[in-house]
Amino acid sequence: MSMKIALFSDIHANIDALEPVLYHIYNQKPDAVYCLGDLVGYAPYPNEVIERIR
Repeated sequence: MSMKIALFSDIHANIDALEPVLYHIYNQKPDAVYCLGDLVGYAPYPNEVIERIR
């Protein structure tokens, strides 16, 4: 039996990049999802990114 794991990182407050990633992860139906960090910085939507991840 294999386990699907989704990893993502380096969003850097870019909600426009995060949304398609989360959509793809949702459609793949992984057994576990891990965020490896760097969610905020550079782009203009740090609050939106943090809220979406929560």
